[in-house]
Amino acid sequence: MLDLFRFIDWVLQLPGPQELAFWRDVQEIEEEKRMQYVTSVERIGLQQGIQQGLQQGLQQGQAELVLGKLTQRFGAVRPDLALRIRDLPGPQMLFLLDVAYSAATLGEVAAAVELLAAQAGNGSQSLP
Repeated sequence: MLDLFRFIDWVLQLPGPQELAFWRDVQEIEEEKRMQYVTSVERIGLQQGIQQGLQQGLQQGQAELVLGKLTQRFGAVRPDLALRIRDLPGPQMLFLLDVAYSAATLGEVAAAVELLAAQAGNGSQSLP
């Protein structure tokens, strides 16, 4: 990665006086705005981090919704089953929520979770 930055710095190299003027301008802007200059690579990384955080939050919320419904219908959910549910990918949570509403026993839910986990491990996107 450093080699890439070195290459970009070499390709976009400014003559001495212009480089100094550029960095003075950047420092002035940082002082005025009280923030540091963020490179395009940092902006992309930040955007990806935000997106990933939103996805994880959504997935956690979906898992808690499923666990809440299961607790309401069947009582306490075994910790190992709760962990398996939390580990499932987000797209499978809506299917699992349907199972949580329609299953006659917690054993049926556990079987569906195992099937979904196996599909997730195989990279399969199709739901049963």
